[in-house]
Amino acid sequence: MVPVARVGRVDCQEWGCSMTGRASMNHIFRTVWNHALGAMVAVSEVGAVRGKSVSQKTGVAAVSASFFALNTASVLIAIAWAASSIAVAAPTGGVAVVGQMSTSTQGSQTTITTQNGAGLNYSAINWQSFSVPQGTSTYFQQPSASSAVINRVVTNTPSQLFGTLGSNGHLVLVNQAGITVGAGAVVDTAGFTASALKMSDADALAGRMRFGDGTAGGSVSVQGQVLARSGDVVLIGSSVDTGKDALVRAPNGSTILAAGQQVEITGRGLEGISMTVQAPENNAVNLGALQGDAVAIFAGTLKHSGAIQATRASLEGGRVVLKAAGDAIVDGNASIVATGTVGGSVDVLGQRVGLTDTASIDVSGSQGGGQVRIGGDYQGKNADVPNAQFAYVGRDVSITANATDVGKGGRVIVWADDTTRAYGSIEAKGGAGGGDGGFVETSGKRALDVNGIRVSAVASAGRSGTWLLDPADVTISSVSGDMVQTGGLFVPSSGASTVLASTLMSVLNGGTDVTVTTYDTTLNPTAFSGGTASGDITLGMGTSLSWTSSAKLTLDAYNSIILNSGVTATNGELSLLASDRTGANSGTISNGGSYLVKVNKLEAVAHGNIDITGYNEIQNLSAKSVAGAISIESAHASGLTISSVGGNTGVSAAGNITILQYTAGGIAVNAAVKGSGSFLTKLGIASGSGAIAVGADVEGQSVQLYTSGGGITQSGGSVKDNGGGTTLAYAGSIALTSGSNDFSSVTISGSTPSSISLTDANNLVLANNTVTTSAGGSITLKAGGSISLSDAAFDTTYLYLYAGTGIGNSANALSISSVPYVTASTSSGGVYLYSNVAPVTIQGISVGSGDIVVTNYGGITTTGLVSTANGAVTMTANSPLTVGSGGVSATGNISLTAASTGNMTLNGPIKSSAGSVTMSATGGTLTQNNAVYGATGVSASASTMVYGSGATTSGSPISYTAGGVGVTAPLDPIATLNSSGSLVTVFEDALTAAVDEQMVETQVAQQDEEKDPLLLESGGEICLR
Repeated sequence: MVPVARVGRVDCQEWGCSMTGRASMNHIFRTVWNHALGAMVAVSEVGAVRGKSVSQKTGVAAVSASFFALNTASVLIAIAWAASSIAVAAPTGGVAVVGQMSTSTQGSQTTITTQNGAGLNYSAINWQSFSVPQGTSTYFQQPSASSAVINRVVTNTPSQLFGTLGSNGHLVLVNQAGITVGAGAVVDTAGFTASALKMSDADALAGRMRFGDGTAGGSVSVQGQVLARSGDVVLIGSSVDTGKDALVRAPNGSTILAAGQQVEITGRGLEGISMTVQAPENNAVNLGALQGDAVAIFAGTLKHSGAIQATRASLEGGRVVLKAAGDAIVDGNASIVATGTVGGSVDVLGQRVGLTDTASIDVSGSQGGGQVRIGGDYQGKNADVPNAQFAYVGRDVSITANATDVGKGGRVIVWADDTTRAYGSIEAKGGAGGGDGGFVETSGKRALDVNGIRVSAVASAGRSGTWLLDPADVTISSVSGDMVQTGGLFVPSSGASTVLASTLMSVLNGGTDVTVTTYDTTLNPTAFSGGTASGDITLGMGTSLSWTSSAKLTLDAYNSIILNSGVTATNGELSLLASDRTGANSGTISNGGSYLVKVNKLEAVAHGNIDITGYNEIQNLSAKSVAGAISIESAHASGLTISSVGGNTGVSAAGNITILQYTAGGIAVNAAVKGSGSFLTKLGIASGSGAIAVGADVEGQSVQLYTSGGGITQSGGSVKDNGGGTTLAYAGSIALTSGSNDFSSVTISGSTPSSISLTDANNLVLANNTVTTSAGGSITLKAGGSISLSDAAFDTTYLYLYAGTGIGNSANALSISSVPYVTASTSSGGVYLYSNVAPVTIQGISVGSGDIVVTNYGGITTTGLVSTANGAVTMTANSPLTVGSGGVSATGNISLTAASTGNMTLNGPIKSSAGSVTMSATGGTLTQNNAVYGATGVSASASTMVYGSGATTSGSPISYTAGGVGVTAPLDPIATLNSSGSLVTVFEDALTAAVDEQMVETQVAQQDEEKDPLLLESGGEICLR
């Protein structure tokens, strides 16, 4: 094909011309009557009008238009068929209407020399006939390879090219009576356009490539060879055909067959062709070979049964477009090849598109596969690509878009707005040396039949690609269903879409991912025999769906997914999506509780409820319900891991969440589990010794975590209930220790683990039960706020309490009745502990600001420091009270009481920096072995008082009262009562004293003569009573 230009200024970049302006024909041409045409025609003023010699020259000096400028020209071609066929000799009766021409003949060779119109890059000649008989040649010698000559036959004599037609430039041959390139004929030019649609005088003079007036034109038939060495080959007619031995080549351009009633060429290549009027009878048939960097067939109805090869000099493969207004058929042993370093593209488009017999399409490339589109683009959504109503790919058809060495596999689409039947072989494999698999879609918007198809988009050194099926709704079954095909390739389906499970399994086992999607039927309300399509995906009863590869099956339903049989993919992945794309429906996912899902990975996303219950075997899970609840059960031996699967992460729902595991494998929460609203989030081990391992957020209005044999641990995330409380039911240890946990209350029940650890970012409230561990076990509670009990208690050996704002309170002390050992610490708010049973050992209590109150109707023993930096300490025991070496420290008052007959032993220092110290063992013995200091006084009372080694008492005033047995002090070192105030008072029923300056030695009457010294020091009085 040659470039064209508009009337007016010439674009000379392509053709090398320089003239601009508009010339008048009136003073250039003279006209004569043409008997053959029955009209006046323009002839040259300077050349012979008619000659008898073998040389003829005609011409015109200028025309009123410029011709063949690539970027700005437009040409509309109209062709009308002629019924008659007249065998004539070489082109005859030529009259140059633009530029000049001369003809010379030597034997069987005719040479036509042309001169372009003034300032133009083309010439135009009207012919009485234009044929090249067999054994003859006609050659057009033009000023340059970029020049063009428009040859119009202005009679009803068809052009029959049986010899050789050649030119160093571009040839345009227009004959509405028809053009034939016969068997053995050769057309060899820089570019060649043959049109059997009419071109008007004005368009010819203007260089405008516009053909046809909407009426029937002639045909173009090629049985021989056509070569365009540097331009395009364009064959235009009411019908166009190439025979089985035909070869049409444009190695540096495009090869185009265009059958229509009006055709416009606006530039080079496929983008330059516009079919403005087409009818079904505008047929294009290719039985031969078409070659070019791009190849196209445009027609009302087209049929390709030959060979097409599109190859570019660049890295990318060529482009092929077969586009029909009606039917587009590729049949027989037809081949379409658009290979390259990266594969090219092939489009086969029409209202009804069929690939049958052993037809093949190959867009493979060594560094990446190309693209094939049959009937439309992805999901029929590309407005620039017309959609077929029906598409058919036969069982022996092959479509290949592989990366043969490295790179990604290509893209293959088979689409129809109504019904697609695809049974052949489709490949889009990744490169063996590296690269992912490609993408394959076989979809019918209303109905789909792909049973027996072979699809592969695998990648041996990359990630596998995907096969997409996209009908209105579908049943996956072990039987083919009721999609009956009668009456030809393009009859609508008589039933709903059924996909054989064996077809899916074959592709999945091969390693290709499969996605089955159903459509929004409101966009396509075509009724089936049983009613409108529901948008459901159903796995039929008695259907075995299983695969062993790691491939992924995605069921993406517009409405619901119903599993009436099991799915098994021990190494693979299953993604179930119901009403996920728009949320317009309340689509659900269910397996009836008895049809088991056994997969390595499961993604379940629905707008409504998700119910996948029973002894499923799910190793990795993600799930989401937009407006419903989730209930998923698994018995995978390796346990259930909540993670990112498919496009979803973790588990979330608007309603209740229940995740149960039945084996020793347990549940690992590696991604968030979050409920919303007033609903429950529940993770449980229903049987077996499995544990729950929390590594991500677990949240709900209320939260339940329970095991039947294992523990509950936490390595990350937070456990949070939104006011409904958290329940922990366990058989093993509990360790929920994240500082971001937030329990409104915690109920703990179960057997007797060795340890329980809970951490709450805010207040920690234990409710409803006694929290129990095994003998020697421990309970550790940490809270950013306070720690308190609500109808709860502890039964453990070691209790560790760490709070931010208090442990218990004055009205509700924390019960430690069955706890032998307690450690407590709080920043503020105080520590309040209560026991009414067994003795308790306080291993240490630390309070930043607040009181310490420990009450026990048994005994109290402290081993570590009991201290408040801003508060008082009260410890009351009904049995012995023993203060260990850690001692007691407070800013406020310290009150130590051993009630009833309990003894009190003070082995550590007792110090109140701003208050008093009161020690009471009125029914027993008070033994002091360390210092006692009370800033505002020290008061001690006991039935018997014993001062141990190193005991000192300081404060003001000091008052010691023994209830009748007396005060006993050691011999060495001397025990001291030291008051910086005015008074030291010692009350003794049987007291003897010897005064030596300020020393008073006393002894009880019952002692031996060896005296135990007691030092009393006072800034004021010393009273011995």
